[in-house]
Amino acid sequence: MLRRCIGKTGLVRVALVLNPRSGSVDDPDALVEAIRFRAPDLTVHEVGEHAAAVATEPDRLIVAGGDGTIADCFEAAHGAGIELAVLPAGTANDFARAIHVPLDMAEAIELATSTSARLQPTWGGTLAGRPFVNVASIGLAVDAAEHAEELKSFAGPLAYGLGAVRAGMAARPVRAGLVVNDDPVADGRVWQLLIGASGRFGGGSGLGEAEASERALIAAWVPAGTRLTLPFRAMGLRNRTIERQAGVRWWRGHHLVVQARQHGHPVDWNVDGELWRAPTERLDVRPLGPVAVVVGDAEE
Repeated sequence: MLRRCIGKTGLVRVALVLNPRSGSVDDPDALVEAIRFRAPDLTVHEVGEHAAAVATEPDRLIVAGGDGTIADCFEAAHGAGIELAVLPAGTANDFARAIHVPLDMAEAIELATSTSARLQPTWGGTLAGRPFVNVASIGLAVDAAEHAEELKSFAGPLAYGLGAVRAGMAARPVRAGLVVNDDPVADGRVWQLLIGASGRFGGGSGLGEAEASERALIAAWVPAGTRLTLPFRAMGLRNRTIERQAGVRWWRGHHLVVQARQHGHPVDWNVDGELWRAPTERLDVRPLGPVAVVVGDAEE
């Protein structure tokens, strides 16, 4: 099926970072063959080898993996000043959806290897130096990610919603403080604090005010309260309207500082769907980019 990608491009050199165990990669060899058919001067690298990939001085870096892998490649492409293309090879493909990459792999390969594809200056973020392209968050999202990981193998993208339901039944609020552009804006207990670049996460959920094409990051503060409000909050995230909900506050910023703790220790974070233990309570968050990213046509 992937051989529907016929015809070759004018790209001189392409580097591919591939996670063969990603949720949408059924046949890694066939995927590589389909890319090489359109871009013969191709080098293939495993996850974690993004530095080696950009060291080959490609015209374009292609990444086939989950959003965590994409974030590492995004940072590498920014450092090298090269173009980046994304294939929808993860479980939820949130970043691919945000930049309108086709979810059909053959179509995505055709777009990723096309010299006439549209390039968009795109922004991610860094959390204490760790790159992300979608959302970094504390609170319920961490518990939801833990539960979703257990469910991914049989539930696929639905695992995120099921994980959120389970988290809402048992999670506890987090104590946090937020500074935006040197202005202390919030302090208190939260169900969630979300910082968005593309703003997408969890198989379609997200922050409505976040856009991958904008430098400013979005911070959404979801205050703690009765657990009865959580289904309402979950619906707001699902519909990407949570910033409009009563009690929720949000800001745009180019430099954010988050200080968060739970039981006297730094909290865990959910960074593009991956759990991360923060080294300290106080963390700097900054934009990362821009990177020239291959994007598809916006959905009608």
